[in-house]
Parts: sequence; structure tokens; C-alpha cells
Amino acid sequence: MLRAVVAYLRDPVSAGLYLQGRPGVGMSTVLASVAARARRRKDRLITISASHAERDVPFAGLHQMLHACRRLVAARPAIEVLSTAVGGAVDSGVLAATASLLGVIAADGPALIVVDGAHRLDPQTSEAMAGALGRAPVAGLAVVLGGHPAGATAWPGLPTWTLPGLPAPAARRLLQMRAPGLNPWLADRILDEAAGRPLALAELPEAWADRTEPGADLLVPHAPLTTRLARSLLEETRSLPAGAAGILLLVAGGQPWQPARLATAARHLIGSSSIGTLVAAGWLTDGSDGVRLTDPLLAAALLQTAAADQLRPSVEGLNDFGDPGDLPVASGVRALRRALMSVRAGQRGERAGRGLVDGAEVAADLGRFEVVAALLGALPERINPIDAARQDILLRRIGESAWGHVPSVEAVCAVADTCRAAGNPSLALDLLAGFAATVTWSDVDEVPRRRFLASLDELEDHQRDPRWLLVCATADPARAGGGGAQVSGLADDSARWHVGLAMRRLGRLESAAELLSIVVPSLSGQHRFGALLPAAAALADVQFLLGRWDSAEEQLRRAGVAAERTDQTAWLAHVRATTAMLHAARGEAGAARSRAEAAERALGDRPVWPVRLRVAAARATALMGEGRFAEACVELEPMLTRPGVRAYTVDLAVVATLYAEAAGRGDPRPERPAVLAAVQEALHANPSSEGDAHLDYLRILLQPPPDVERTWIALLDRAGRLPWLQARARLGYGSWLRREQRVAEAREQLHRAAAVFATLRAGYWSERTAQELRAAGIAQPDGRPLSGLLSPQELAVVQLAATGLSNREIGARLALSPRTVGSHLARAFPKLAVTSRHQLPARLQELT
Repeated sequence: MLRAVVAYLRDPVSAGLYLQGRPGVGMSTVLASVAARARRRKDRLITISASHAERDVPFAGLHQMLHACRRLVAARPAIEVLSTAVGGAVDSGVLAATASLLGVIAADGPALIVVDGAHRLDPQTSEAMAGALGRAPVAGLAVVLGGHPAGATAWPGLPTWTLPGLPAPAARRLLQMRAPGLNPWLADRILDEAAGRPLALAELPEAWADRTEPGADLLVPHAPLTTRLARSLLEETRSLPAGAAGILLLVAGGQPWQPARLATAARHLIGSSSIGTLVAAGWLTDGSDGVRLTDPLLAAALLQTAAADQLRPSVEGLNDFGDPGDLPVASGVRALRRALMSVRAGQRGERAGRGLVDGAEVAADLGRFEVVAALLGALPERINPIDAARQDILLRRIGESAWGHVPSVEAVCAVADTCRAAGNPSLALDLLAGFAATVTWSDVDEVPRRRFLASLDELEDHQRDPRWLLVCATADPARAGGGGAQVSGLADDSARWHVGLAMRRLGRLESAAELLSIVVPSLSGQHRFGALLPAAAALADVQFLLGRWDSAEEQLRRAGVAAERTDQTAWLAHVRATTAMLHAARGEAGAARSRAEAAERALGDRPVWPVRLRVAAARATALMGEGRFAEACVELEPMLTRPGVRAYTVDLAVVATLYAEAAGRGDPRPERPAVLAAVQEALHANPSSEGDAHLDYLRILLQPPPDVERTWIALLDRAGRLPWLQARARLGYGSWLRREQRVAEAREQLHRAAAVFATLRAGYWSERTAQELRAAGIAQPDGRPLSGLLSPQELAVVQLAATGLSNREIGARLALSPRTVGSHLARAFPKLAVTSRHQLPARLQELT
């Protein structure tokens, strides 16, 4: 920003610039740096420092400029005129004298006037200087003003730039330098509230230094501030009328106000129902949830420094004008704060226990598992059975337990049955769904399955409830198929979260991707890492299986951050194993093995068989890329027939197809029938269209039917929404056609497969397709020399653009954003020596 300001001011036609920013953003530092550069260049420099004390003194700022020019002989006539202008009126004589003075300042060479705190300038100075500059630009003179956004209206002739805070990486580096070893949750809060302001980043860690109890950053609704930071934040409020300052203090409580209620308060405090001035000036934000202070640190400063007699009317105002608490606020976080305060107060008893479990559930949702442990550790010895069941679920959630603990299943189901019998089926579903959400890593044993289903049978009237669907998808996927059809019209993140995870477990990948793509960004924006982790990991899985690998990479990064934040090693292993599989599919064998080893280290000796299946798949795919097909089969065989991997049927079917491809190129394997039988059995218990499509491919490879061509064609149609599977099927079908001497038809299928593999950057399969094309008489596949000029992704984008598709349409086909498509085209155009997409068809024909 400093370089941009200096470059702009050097422009000979530049009259000046109004630089606006929030308190603490470093405005004075930037202005001082601009002034220092002017001194080094030997420019004439005049600085004006405006203050609230002189805000009502006419021409106070202009007199600072007169003092700086007192030794300029040519300026004396103008000084004489302006020195007598103390009455407060800006007439033509004052404007002429000001313009004359500015001309004298710039007469001997480049000159710069720097005004710090321009919003605090007296109105007469602003009017005189702005009017003089507006008459005619003074050659060689520039004016740079720094101040609050509200002050920019006094300088209509100057452009306004906003001084942003530090970018996120720089802000994080500054915070780490000022407070190394800071709790990561507290660090995130400081970064959010500081909004890149260096002063806040430097002062907030010091203010938080004595807050060391678990969850202190959640317990304290408003950040503690140092005196210096509070003074800086409040300085700008001094110019506000007393009533307006009262409105800010009223809103500072943290809960958003409904506009109508705040208008009533404004009418009482300032005699007007309009709060638009405060919104326009940037003090208040009128959002969808209500009106709140724009700057959360300003709220902290107002409450921290307000005297008791100021706070009392504010509290009374809550009663007089209505409680804004009926707005959608973070009631769960308030429950967590109450629970933390009860721990500090040493409260005991059943009521305190209920509050502690309530708070622990909120902490788990936020991913604050260290707070969960602290709250559960403070529970009384004897608590309500419902709270005991909730405690058991929470311990399983943060302890990554497996399902096979029968007494735990029995205990939760017994309490759920009691709740239902007492007329509270919603609480019963809460308990069952909470328990089902912890069943992630193991297959469901028969005994706990039957007990779980017995409780579910009593809740048949609630089949359209998202929680019921998740429970049923976990315990009886075949039955859940009927309840899973109604997935539209889900109103909130909680409903989408339950149904999205259910669809993932049922193998309905498209439905899961649609729902989780809405939930995950929302949870991420709310920093709800506990709820985010399973959703992001599930979304990464389905995007990978659907062939949307770029999106899968993004979700894996998001899930990895959440897993590290919450210290969930099994989830971290899952993320690393999926990342390893993605590397292997793209032909990056070294990276795949490294990630697979990291996943195994994170697992230790845990029997998390679905994750171990994915580790084996990553290693086997890397071996296939190196032509070591028999070793790939040996890697996969013991995993594919293990009962513990059958809960995730689509995953099992996908990995089995990899095994079948390797077995088809290596030695005949006696284990083929067992692998096929295991997948058929799993899909019989949990059928899905995506799983059945992979099963058809598996049958063709392991037990080719007599009418194999008809089966290939049917599979290509069935796999229409599974591009990775469809491309592999085209490769297999094209290979079969070539062996049948139907070379032209083989080339068509192979070319189409090659285009998809190029888009996915599927290195191993791209090479296999190239080999088949060479065998079919195509020495240089994909239209070389185009593939020598362009990357695979650029080539795929360019070929679609040449057909007339828009960036959005291309992005939809290739699972890319329109911006990414535009970037690929921008890089490809110079390589192809074209300047627009309209030239692409002729140029591609010319090159191919």
C-alpha cells in the first residue's frame, strides 16, 4: 500500500488522496513513511496533525500550515488574509488566499502536505483547502490525508483509498512473533477480531496473558484490552453526539438488535428513529440477523471503559426496548460459558451436571475437546441417566471408540427407550443419532445392531427426520433406502449434516456431495471444527469417488486442518490415506507412499480397517503405475475379504475394481472369486447405484459374461455420473475392441478415455491409454503437437472452449471454477498464438 500511495502522489496531475482506515490499522505509520520519503527526496513537506481538542476552533488546521510557511516571503500576503480569518466563514477571499498559499508552497519544486487525523480537522480548514484544490490543481503539489471514513465526505474532489489491514499470512506471522506458543483457538480469535490491525495484534496477546483457564476465550464474550488499545479504539467516538454514543454502548452487549427495536431506542436517546447515519459512517452493520457493532473490539472498549452510571441506562434499555435475544444468536455458546463459570464457582448437583454436559456438547461441536474433557471431569459422581448417556456419547466422540462395546450400546438405547416412552421421541432420536455419528471406523456387529434396531423400530413415525435417517443408514442401510428419498427442502445445517452423512454411508454419492457442499463451507465459516471434521472428510471422499479430484483436494486440506486442531488421530490418518490415494491415482508414487506411511503412523495399532483399506489401495495403485501388478494384488487381497471393511460398500467396490485391473494384468489369482463374493455380499446389504456400477465393472474384469460387449455398453451408460469409472470402462472396452480387430471403434473409446484422464491428471491410466492408442496405430495421442504445447488440463479446457462453451459450462464439465477455466485459457492463448476463443477452432485444426 505504501508503494502504491507514493507512486500515485508522484503523478504530476495528482491533486492528492484521502486514505481512510479503521483505528489501529497503522495509518499514522503509513503517513509518517510517506513524509519520510518526501524528506529524502528534498521535497517541501508540511504536516498537519488534527486533534479533537481543536475540532471546533475555526481554521485551526489551516493555521498549522501558515506557521510552517511563515518564512516564505511570497506567502506573506496570503498569510495576512488567512490570519484574520477567524470568524468561521469561508468566503471567496479565503478561498483565493488559500489557493495562492498552495501555489507558493509548490513554487520552488515538488511539495507534499500530509494531514494525520483528517476527519478531526475543523470544517473551515477542510472547506478552504478542498475548495482551493477544486478550483484548479496546483502543479507540483500533492495532499495526502489520513482519517476515518466519515471524514472523506469533506473532500469530494479527492479519490478515496482504503488502507487494509495486514493480509492473513502477515498477520499470523506478526502474532506468532509477539506471542509464540499461543493457544491456537485463542490465536484464531485474536486474528479475527484484530482484522489485520497491527496495533491490535501487538496488544491483544498481552491483554489475554492472565486468562489461562480452559476455554477462557469462550468464557469471555468481549476481548480484554490494554489501555493503549482501548484509547485508540475509543478516540474516534469522541466526535459523536452523546445520544449516538449511547446507541453504540447499547448495541455493544454482543447480541444483534432488530432494526425496529433499535429505532425505538434511537428515538428515545437522540430524538430520531434513524440509525442510518451510524450505519453509513461504518459504526454499525445492518445484517440479516440484526444490527450489531461493525468492530467487535470497539464493543469491548465501550464496555470496558464505560462507568457504572453509563452501563445502567444501557441495561435498562434492554428492558425498555425489548430483548434482542429472540434473534438467532449463539445460544449454545452462552450455555458453554455458563458451564465454564459453574466449574470456576465449584457448583455441584444434578442441575450443575446438566449444564456441564450441555456445555460439553457445544464445546465438542466447536472442536474444543480440551474444554470437553475439563467439563466432563468436573461432573458430579451421580448424574441423571440421560446426562450419563450423553456423557458416554461425548467420550466416544473425543476418544474415537469403536462400536463393539455392547454395554455402551445397551445403555444408550435403554435411555432412548425411556425418553420415547415418556413422550419425548425427539430426545430419543438425539441420543441415537449422537451415538450413530460416532460409528465411523468399524463394521456393526450383529448383537449391537439388533439392540439398536429395536430402539429404532419404536420410532417408525419419524422416518422423515434427518436424525432417523442417519441412525438407520448406520444400523440397517437396506431399510434406509426408502427413507433417503426425501432429501430436499432441508432448512438448516443440522438437517443437511445428518442427511449428508447418511447418504455417504448409503453410498449415494451425488446426494451426499450436494448436501455436504452446502454444510462444509458454513461450518468452516463458523469455526465449528468438531462438526466440520466428519462432514469435510465425507465430502472429500465422495468428491474423489465421483472424479472431482480438485474439489477433493480442497476438502482434504480443510479436513486435515480440523483433524489437527481437534487432535483426532484416526481422522487425520483417514485424511492422509485419502490424500495418498489421490497422489497414487495421479501417478505420484513417491508422494503416495509417503502419505500412506504417515497415515499408518497416525493409526498406530488401532483396528481402523476402512482407513487401512485405503492405505493398501494407495500403495497398490502406486505399484500398478510401476508395472508391479502381482505385488499390487498381494497388497489388496487380505484387506478386501476382511469383514471390518464392509460398512463402506462403495469404497470396498472401488478398491476391488483396482484389484481386478491389477489381477487382469498380472498372474491369475486364485482369490478372485472370494473378492467378488465379498463385494456382492456387501452391496446386497447396502445397495446403491454407484456401488452397483462398480460391481458391474468388477464382474466384467473377474468373470467376463458371454455377451461382454452388451455389458460394456450398459456399464458406460450406468457410469455416466462417475467420470473416473466411466473412463476406466472406456479404456477396458477400447482394449477389448482393439483385440477384436475393430480398431476405429477402439480409437474412439480410447480417445474419450484419454480426455477424461488428462482432465483428472490420472497419470497411471493416462499412460495405459497412450499404450493402447499406440497399439491401435496412433503414435501420438491427443492431437500432438498440442499435448506438447499445452498441459493436459489446458488442452481439455481449450478443446471445450473451441466448441463454443462458456467458462461456466466448461467448469461444470471439468469440475473447475469459472475463474480457474479463465486462468487456463489465459495461459494457453499465447502458446497457441491466438488472442481470443473465437480463433481456437481454426487454430486447433491447423495444429492437428
